[in-house]
Formats: sequence, C-alpha cells, structure tokens
Amino acid sequence: EVLDLLAAHLLEFPETHRLGGSGIEVVGAASRLPAALAEAPLARASLLVQEDLILMRRGDSGWRLVAGSLCFPSS
Repeated sequence: EVLDLLAAHLLEFPETHRLGGSGIEVVGAASRLPAALAEAPLARASLLVQEDLILMRRGDSGWRLVAGSLCFPSS
C-alpha cells in the first residue's frame, strides 16, 4: 500500500519522477535494488524519497513499529 500511494503521488512531479519499465523511478538516478530485495515494496519505496518510512500498528498496549526504512537515525 505504501509503495502504491507514494507512486501515485510522485507521478504528479514529472520533473523528478517517471514511470519506467520496472515501475516508478527517480529521473536521473541509477538506483537498483539487490535481487534479494526486488520484491520488497518498502525497500523500493525508500529509494524514491529521502524521508524515512516507518509503519506503526496500534495494539492494546499502544503503538509499535512493525516495519520501516530508517536510513539516518539520530539517536
């Protein structure tokens, strides 16, 4: 879901993102995922934007991290 939502939004910015043969890509970038991550949507999404992508799930005891791409943690 995250990759689909992000891709739909980024296509509104053709100067920086375009639809390529393998999906949405950053104009001028040559980013390729290792084969082991090729089917990992969150890893693919993390290559499209500079922001950290964090997925949280609410449970009985509060929120908890369930998945993410945190490239530059500050602490």
